[in-house]
Amino acid sequence: MRLQSACRKVSFDVVSTAFSIMVGLLIVTLIMLTDRGARWVSGLNFSPGVNAQTQSSITTTDIALPSESTGVAGGTLAVRVFAPASRNGMRHPEGAPVVILAPGADNPGSLEAPVPRASGAIRISFLYPGGRDAATQRTSAGSYDYRGESSIAAMRDVILYAAGQLADSNGRRIGDVVPVPVQTSNIGLFGSSNGGNMVVAVLARHGMQLAP
Repeated sequence: MRLQSACRKVSFDVVSTAFSIMVGLLIVTLIMLTDRGARWVSGLNFSPGVNAQTQSSITTTDIALPSESTGVAGGTLAVRVFAPASRNGMRHPEGAPVVILAPGADNPGSLEAPVPRASGAIRISFLYPGGRDAATQRTSAGSYDYRGESSIAAMRDVILYAAGQLADSNGRRIGDVVPVPVQTSNIGLFGSSNGGNMVVAVLARHGMQLAP
């Protein structure tokens, strides 16, 4: 009986500790989003019917983003930028916020248009190092590490690009490749399923670098 009680207590302690760690990560993330002024997930509303647009009112731009995360000299990440075609399609009159997709499962990324209901925002999809898009055959340099340090660093660089702090392989920043003003200080990270872990990981690993 004592052994069974002890086992139950150990199991309960393990579960409690795991839960505490998860809650702690969420709290740390919230602190990073507020106290440091990094507005990565601020007030974006993706309600049905808001800023609904047809595909013809969206521009699509493929860029190659230089990134040390590839582990290859001169290596680039395959990035795709979806933007409103005109000011009429922007979510805010002063500019379009930016949404970056972290897809679920353990696949090496996607170049599909993320969050269709957020068409009033500039949306970014990308391939992690070593990733390949079957539809376009575009690739990111390097080897895929299944959401490890290289993948986390790649997402960091995509965020910095969205914030206007990094340029593509042609020397253009995000404001140079889209037809509308960009709210580079209003960036949302959309983590789908396992992609939510990537959002937490990139903020935990590189939060200081990402803070304005």
